Amino acid sequence: MAIGAPLKAIAGASSTHIAVVGGGWRACVPMRPPSHVVGTTRRYVHMSASLYWRARALAALMMAMPLHQATAKPRTNFTAETVATAAAMPAARAKRAARRISFRRTARLGRIGKVRNASRSSGRAACAAAARRHGVPVRTALAVCFVESGFRCNAVGGAGELGLLQIKLATARMLGYRGSRNALKRCSTGAYWGMRHLALAIRKGGVWKHNQGIGAKRPSRMARIYAAKVSRARRRF
Repeated sequence: MAIGAPLKAIAGASSTHIAVVGGGWRACVPMRPPSHVVGTTRRYVHMSASLYWRARALAALMMAMPLHQATAKPRTNFTAETVATAAAMPAARAKRAARRISFRRTARLGRIGKVRNASRSSGRAACAAAARRHGVPVRTALAVCFVESGFRCNAVGGAGELGLLQIKLATARMLGYRGSRNALKRCSTGAYWGMRHLALAIRKGGVWKHNQGIGAKRPSRMARIYAAKVSRARRRF
């Protein structure tokens, strides 16, 4: 077999593959997938996009559940309805639903943030008023309230501390408190009795005694860390 003919064919064949057949060279047309394979691939791509937006809609619906429903035992009928609703949606409609639900959830979180900010503003005002009443420097009182509870009147500690200044019920009883445990989680009540304990701690030795106890003789390591936190927090006010 002459070599020149295959070489001419190779030189004249643009964008073709070269194959070895029977010891010689020949140019062959590149393989293209059949038309039914191309159509199937396109359908798979379209289905993937559709499933993606349906999954987005399902995730948005699940995230839009109220907090008590998310923490409680899930209801089977709610989950089934949610899945069926999301699965029946076309891709474009699912996309719009996901955006709409996401916007509603953002708006709801914004309202929750406003309520929390209003609550903390009330705690800060109650803390400042109680500080003036008990003769505690306002900046120091605000710093202690910030470190103890973040100005949350209904804050509850892991060891039973309550209210703005995280005072225990037994400690408040020693100071003359006769109310209930829940009453210490009110802004005015918790601020009054907590500030009374803080004022006594400052007179007896320093802010660290509000954390460690009035009867402590010397500050522990945790009490020194607490005092340093309060000192840094004073710069905020």
